[in-house]
Amino acid sequence: MKEVDYQLNQVLPINAKNTALIRGFAKGTPGVPTYNPGHVFDPILLMEIVKWHMDMEGLRDALFLTGATGCGKTSSLRQFCAALNLPYYEDTADEIKGTDQWIGANKIVKGEFQWFDGPLTSVYRHGGVFVINEVDLMGPGMATGLNNALEREPLYIPELGGQPITPHPMMRIAMTGNTAGAGDQTGLYLGTNRMNAAFMDRAMVVEVDYLKPEQEEKVLELRVPSLPEEIRKKMVKVAADIRRAFKDTSNSLEVGMSTRTLIRWAGLAIRYQGVTALGHNPIAFALKRALTNRALPESALAIESIAYETFGSDMDDPDMQHLFGRQSSSLGNQNAGNGELIREVYLRQRGSGINANGFKLWHGFAYENALVIEYGKQGNSLTRRSVPKAECENEQPDSELTLRFERKRADGYEYYQTN
Repeated sequence: MKEVDYQLNQVLPINAKNTALIRGFAKGTPGVPTYNPGHVFDPILLMEIVKWHMDMEGLRDALFLTGATGCGKTSSLRQFCAALNLPYYEDTADEIKGTDQWIGANKIVKGEFQWFDGPLTSVYRHGGVFVINEVDLMGPGMATGLNNALEREPLYIPELGGQPITPHPMMRIAMTGNTAGAGDQTGLYLGTNRMNAAFMDRAMVVEVDYLKPEQEEKVLELRVPSLPEEIRKKMVKVAADIRRAFKDTSNSLEVGMSTRTLIRWAGLAIRYQGVTALGHNPIAFALKRALTNRALPESALAIESIAYETFGSDMDDPDMQHLFGRQSSSLGNQNAGNGELIREVYLRQRGSGINANGFKLWHGFAYENALVIEYGKQGNSLTRRSVPKAECENEQPDSELTLRFERKRADGYEYYQTN
């Protein structure tokens, strides 16, 4: 695989001189993860990952990212690899899984044994990043088997004759966990273990926190662009307030709101705008499905109270037209004329480059009696038009929706949420 030097500030959203270069692989390299235009890097975390990858000091450390669930540990590593076209290998640790499973195995193929590399051997041979998620679930004995690999020492595989495999210069190993290797002091992460001191001594430990409010607002703008700005800001504030209550031991909340859960809440609020026709509030309806349905009753009540403090009477309003605007009105009245909603599709077309701003949006709603299409630029009011059932393919709005969104997909549009 061909190595390439990229201009750092062109491939990653980082403030660097135009002369600063970072090494990756050429486009088309196998095993590179899919680029996610909705990912927002924490600037400090990105700087840490960049310096670890470049390793200009020759420290040869592994990287251990520790932090609360859903704060962006794994996704940041994955998107870093996507930006540099680095092969990405990932697995989740447990009590019995260890180095042997990650090295590889002989398997019977057409009556004969054939060797298949595991992710650890593959990253040794070809370079890239091997990420071990939930590494603090690994048993201490299993973790010890990784010690040499964490220092990028040669790998010896008895099944292959014991000849040393020298690590590729671009080989890196990263780990993630909800604890910092010292065991769980909160009681929230069952099954985590206290890590061996010699194992932890081979890694640089970076604590990862949730994104700042303005960064999470950007995440929601990119991931759920049809969500109105006012709702976006209020949801981010609610998430921050829930986290503060979660950290306050006097509140005894057993669940918090991760960035992952925040995105789900925002997406579900858009998906369930139609529940206004049934007398439900879409924000409250979505919050239950995103978070509080998995909380204890007293915690669910406390979380809903936090949301009410920010949204106020809007949480009781089943209409929400003043927040969602025209789209809520049209979807909320889905049974008036168009019949039952059968299927909905959300597409967007992104610009080129990781720093591209804005999307073209295309939404399709197949009802019993019509196809409704909305389109326009992110942040602007969407144009809406209706195609009667009689003018649809085979007089089927759902078939017409399939034809139209397949054309959009061929034009470079991508799904960002679908029901």
